[in-house]
Amino acid sequence: MPLLLKIIFCLAASINGLVTLFYLGMTVLSFIYPPAPHYRSLSGVIFVLGCLGVIGLLGWAYQLLLLQGKTGAGFGVLCLSYFLWLPILVAMIFTGNGNWQ
Repeated sequence: MPLLLKIIFCLAASINGLVTLFYLGMTVLSFIYPPAPHYRSLSGVIFVLGCLGVIGLLGWAYQLLLLQGKTGAGFGVLCLSYFLWLPILVAMIFTGNGNWQ
């Protein structure tokens, strides 16, 4: 596999992974230190499960692309990990207060 494809994959996976780890860490901290007395942990649980799903997909994409050399499948799973954020956010809206804040 060409070096340029490896660099593009690593950059895209790193960005998604760092964002996911940040949100996962902040959500776990909100379980320990709730931001408000009326904080509902259901949306946090959904968000943690979604973040773990994204991390699992990133690991699978790494396995496919860099270890097995399946470029198309690896980039497909990487795109799937990006698209997984949409249902996570929709689920957060429906389990939260119904707004983006």
